[in-house]
Amino acid sequence: MSNSDLVEVEFLRKVQIFKDLSDEEFKKIAAVTLRRPHKEGERIVEEGTVGQAMFVVRTGYVKVIKKGERGDDVFLTVLAPGEHFGELSLVDRHPRSASVVAQRDCEIYEIPGESFHKLIEVDTKMAVKIYKGFVRELCNRLREADEVLTFGNIQY
Repeated sequence: MSNSDLVEVEFLRKVQIFKDLSDEEFKKIAAVTLRRPHKEGERIVEEGTVGQAMFVVRTGYVKVIKKGERGDDVFLTVLAPGEHFGELSLVDRHPRSASVVAQRDCEIYEIPGESFHKLIEVDTKMAVKIYKGFVRELCNRLREADEVLTFGNIQY
């Protein structure tokens, strides 16, 4: 294993949706993960397009935006290193629900959907762990959305 692989595995250990994976499973995820640099203002994913990958912020920050009723961009949140996006489209295969834009120069880890699906089809124990992580994350996001809708408490 090369030095860069060690860095990727160690970084991926900090990503909440992968927290239940074994050392071997982390190595499998790292083996299909691609490094993608993005410049400030660059759109990484576009709302309404079919998702082909999920992403983890490695360095920098990205903002999540959604088209408003008048066609303007509505700010939803900022994602920091270790946070992920795009997993919904891998699970439900629906178009992306929001756009993600590099808030400053950043590096993103991309996990291609085809590679992801091959991994979880072959290793069902790993699939259960990853989907459990997805469910935990969706529950957290739903609770946060409930707070915003109920009390207007937007956390930045």
